[in-house]
Amino acid sequence: MKARWLAGIVGLAALVRQAGRHDAAGAVLLVHLPGFTRLTHDLGEAATSEVFDQVEARLRAHLRAGDAICRLEAGELAIALEGADKPQAEAVARRLQEALAAAPVTAAGRTEVLSANVGVALCPGDATDAEALMGCATEALHHAHTERGLYFYRPVTVRLLPQ
Repeated sequence: MKARWLAGIVGLAALVRQAGRHDAAGAVLLVHLPGFTRLTHDLGEAATSEVFDQVEARLRAHLRAGDAICRLEAGELAIALEGADKPQAEAVARRLQEALAAAPVTAAGRTEVLSANVGVALCPGDATDAEALMGCATEALHHAHTERGLYFYRPVTVRLLPQ
C-alpha cells in the first residue's frame, strides 16, 4: 500500500512540475473526508489505516491509469488528473463523492459512511508552478468545506475605491 501512496506523491509532483514547464493541462483535487479525525480518535491508527486503504481503493477505481492519488494528512488526499479540463475534473470529483457515499467502509467492527469535500485547481489556468497550484487547490478546499461539496478555485479580485 505504501508503494501506491509513494507513486501518488511522485505523480502529483510530476503534474505540477509539468504544468509549470509546458502549460500542460491538468487538475489537482484536494479531497477532505469530514469526520475522519473523529474516526481516527475513536478507532486508533491501525483501524483508520484500514479505512484509508478502502477509501483509496474506491477512489482509484474511478481514476485513469495516469492519474495519481496520495495521502496528505489525516482525512485528506490529493489527486492529480493529467490532461483534465474543468468539465472532466468536475465529473471525476462528482464520481468520487458518489463512490464514497454509495457504500460504507468498515474497520474494527464499525461501519461508517463517508463524504468528501473537494477543492479543485486547474493548471495552467489557475497556476503554473507547484506551490501556487497547491495553494489554489487549498483555497478551493476551504470554500468546499463551507459549501459542503465541490468548489473550483476562483481568484479574488480586489477593487480599490477612489478616495
